[in-house]
Amino acid sequence: MNNLRLTDLDELVLLVKDKVSLSYILEAVDTYRTGAYRAAIVSTWIAVSYDIITKIREFASQGDNNAKAFIEQMNRFITEKDVIQLQIIEQKLLKTAYTEFELLSSIEYQDLVRLQHDRHLCAHPAFAAEEEDLFQPTPELVRVHLVHAIKHLLQHSPLQGKKALSCIMEDIKRPSFPSELEAVYTFLHTKYLKRAKETLVRSLIIVLLKTLLRNDEPKLTLLNALSCFENEHCYFQK
Repeated sequence: MNNLRLTDLDELVLLVKDKVSLSYILEAVDTYRTGAYRAAIVSTWIAVSYDIITKIREFASQGDNNAKAFIEQMNRFITEKDVIQLQIIEQKLLKTAYTEFELLSSIEYQDLVRLQHDRHLCAHPAFAAEEEDLFQPTPELVRVHLVHAIKHLLQHSPLQGKKALSCIMEDIKRPSFPSELEAVYTFLHTKYLKRAKETLVRSLIIVLLKTLLRNDEPKLTLLNALSCFENEHCYFQK
């Protein structure tokens, strides 16, 4: 029988990378514990929105042209106080994170879309039809949103998708890349894989195997990198 238990929120929030995102999600946890469930959902959405934008800003600082264009446009709307355009950016923020920057998988995207939908119900009660009751989220629903926000997004560093793969492969190709297996594991785990999503790790394994078959790089370097994932199941359970 599986040893199942509820996720410990106090342990989970310690995984959040960004300090400001952490402050927002802690506020959401506090309001959840006081029974202010609508406020908790709104705070969770604020944490998610802020964290996505922070990650895109980081991509822009790394030279990503799409990220630069996004941030420049958003900053212009902020300067012009164009609330309508900023609302449009927020409305499309999850789709932007999913399709343009690969911060979310398809399942993670759908989970956070549900959070966004519930946030609208909490923040805009006047939009409900006259005969409908005010949205009353359950504590279980709020807890799910909190866990999804942290596990899907807030605990991860701003390096996922194609950009992450490109950076990792560039490091592997450098002459300074470690040659000893233990050093290879320490380097990749510390810099990239400590909180990488499973999809990134699987994609990296595929790229390494394809590169090995093409014989583009020294085989020992590629084999050492692949050896970091020898016990794949245990790695993904960490």
